[in-house]
Amino acid sequence: MDCLGPKDDDIDKDVHKLIPDGAVTCENSLIDLENLQVAGPLDKDQERYRSNVTYTTEDEIKIRDIRGLEGNLSLDIHGFQLIEHRPRTPLDNPDEEEIKNYLSETSAFLKRTLGAEVVITYNYRFRRQAFESERRDASESVGTVNNQDKPVVTPHTDQTVEGGPRRARHHLTEDEASKYLDGTWRVRILNCWRPLFHPADERPMAMCDYASVDHADLIAADRVSREYTGEIYYLRHNENQQWYWISNQTPEEMLLFVNYDSDPQGGAVVSV
Repeated sequence: MDCLGPKDDDIDKDVHKLIPDGAVTCENSLIDLENLQVAGPLDKDQERYRSNVTYTTEDEIKIRDIRGLEGNLSLDIHGFQLIEHRPRTPLDNPDEEEIKNYLSETSAFLKRTLGAEVVITYNYRFRRQAFESERRDASESVGTVNNQDKPVVTPHTDQTVEGGPRRARHHLTEDEASKYLDGTWRVRILNCWRPLFHPADERPMAMCDYASVDHADLIAADRVSREYTGEIYYLRHNENQQWYWISNQTPEEMLLFVNYDSDPQGGAVVSV
């Protein structure tokens, strides 16, 4: 897109990314699936079944810094957008009640901003590259504030075109599903990503412009956890892909990106 084109002062980053190498079958997979990724804890003797997807390495992929062009981003066109939002809830070391308040606050903000009738927050996850071992509580679920997860380095989106409606139905009541999944409502599954208490200087989020993604490079895989079995897309490398990042993202800047859109209106169905 023209509004995301490089400028003379753009910062290009050479990155080392892992890209799926196509479909791989595994005779001993936990369930009979072609592409499989298991999330969450596994017993040591089951760890070899974590995934039957293999990856190739691609070097020197350019990721352009779009700081200064944030106002040109569109959730509907590019699949991601940066929005100013100053949370009232402290997030440096939140307790359970503060997390609940933050999720409610964020849901209300998105409802106003997007003009939605209903916003449901069904999951959250804390991530940090280096989490102090003395603070870790392995008895808690991975991704909680006391057992933070590591960043994911494989390009992916959390929902497929087929998996999005199933995920929505999973979190709706029977009456809600009958109303909102009848084909007359626009249903979107979004991720909201932000640093907690200082600008992101470690593992900042990289985003791929939806318009540069060839659908043939989206590889569906089943993601299995104890809570839910869904379907995600991994992304095969293509030199036409346009990657971007936002330098010094602050806690007051919320990065929204599309996981699924039932009515993309010519824009992003999913984002990577």
